[in-house]
Amino acid sequence: MMALRNDEKVINNEYLRLSLSTIRLARVVNPGAVPSINASQVHSFTLAIPPIEEQTEICFYLTNALKGIDHLYNEVKQAIALLQERRSALISAAVTGQIDVRGLVEAEEP
Repeated sequence: MMALRNDEKVINNEYLRLSLSTIRLARVVNPGAVPSINASQVHSFTLAIPPIEEQTEICFYLTNALKGIDHLYNEVKQAIALLQERRSALISAAVTGQIDVRGLVEAEEP
């Protein structure tokens, strides 16, 4: 376990969180039964620290962009669930003879 302290107050905490979330820990983790990372590996990370005002602007922009992505993700999940439901209903209707699908399948070309 390691702690990261922001004592200097030159980094917006949300900016720090967003920046750290971009680090691919899988690239530096020590493999094993219990994967680990040590302090020297953490010290090797480079983090851009723009002026505090710019950090705030970046956080605002990213937070809004991520909200939009989350919204689209949820819409896609709902659409997939609806399509799966309709697919099941269509298969059920075809199997039970409620709809005739014999003429709908085109012959494959060689």
